[in-house]
Amino acid sequence: ARRLPSPVPSSSRLIRPDPQLESLRDALRRAEDKAAGHRDRRRPRSGLAPRADLHVDFFRQYALFTRAFMDFGERLAANHEPASVLEVDTPTSVGGGVAAALMRWPDTVGRYALPNPSASATMHALDGELRAASTLDRVDPTHGGFALACASFDASQPSAATSTAAGGAERLRQWMALLKPEGVLAVVEHIPGPEHAPVHVPVLRRALMDLRESGEPLTILAPCAHQLACPLDAGADARGEARGLPTQCRFAQRLEWRRDMRPGRGQRGNAFEPLHFAYLVVAGSGVRPAPAQPTAGRVLSPPRKRSGHVLMDVCDGEGALRDIVVSRRHGASLDGTSPYREARKSSWGDFWGGFHGGAGSEAGV
Repeated sequence: ARRLPSPVPSSSRLIRPDPQLESLRDALRRAEDKAAGHRDRRRPRSGLAPRADLHVDFFRQYALFTRAFMDFGERLAANHEPASVLEVDTPTSVGGGVAAALMRWPDTVGRYALPNPSASATMHALDGELRAASTLDRVDPTHGGFALACASFDASQPSAATSTAAGGAERLRQWMALLKPEGVLAVVEHIPGPEHAPVHVPVLRRALMDLRESGEPLTILAPCAHQLACPLDAGADARGEARGLPTQCRFAQRLEWRRDMRPGRGQRGNAFEPLHFAYLVVAGSGVRPAPAQPTAGRVLSPPRKRSGHVLMDVCDGEGALRDIVVSRRHGASLDGTSPYREARKSSWGDFWGGFHGGAGSEAGV
């Protein structure tokens, strides 16, 4: 029987919005009130339009891009510290990628570009806050030469441009043309809930494989540990589906909403929202990931931790789905690490280092 991921994500990396974003949150809420015609947020007049809660989508995207930046950083042999960041024009762009990059690399990012700051209240508020910082320069998105590009989608909003592999390939070419050879493209797709499936990212990944076959020097940094066709595509691994392995490449991340940032206003305490998402990080010809063990890979579902052993669904470095069992008998590796301890600490979506020399290479696959 098919095993669906738990609706409550098992992630050790809780993301909290940076306190420096509070001024931006306030600017977004002022824009919400202005759009709805509210003068007093505590006692809105009857008959007025409800507030749009623009800051909700912004902070969700902020959390997903932050998670993507964490994951692809683990795959690079050298630190990637971009000096410029671009938010590409998609139907759901609200600037969350630019904000996440500025919070993660505050000392290196000096230039940013938004597709159209006046297109929405969110973009306008973000642009105003960024332009107030004397250390940042806003540049035209068409200038190119960016070190990092961010694209966001929502599974509940299909896009004609990414509905086919041909359309996805054209979008990828356009985005990669705006990057340096050592530039990185990060694509995230928010999924409304565990019962939904990603729409845009699978198409873009298949388009990426077509581009690689045609000779384009592109490299997948995350979530995949390989450069092969996705084994989770329909019909790619019927044996894995029969064993109950996941059938979708999707992950989850917990986002903390402080009381003054929560979507529902007037509520007490903090709240933790489970965000389901899919993502893809692509690098140009000037970037190469660090070499990984063949048994290393991405954890595709919450690990099942038992007494003395851990069961994990892993997409490994050879492009295969494996149902791995890691037990105490897999002693210390030659490099001193313990596969069992690493497995006990792993979470859904983490990159697992695999079995290093001396610890064995097969475990219940």
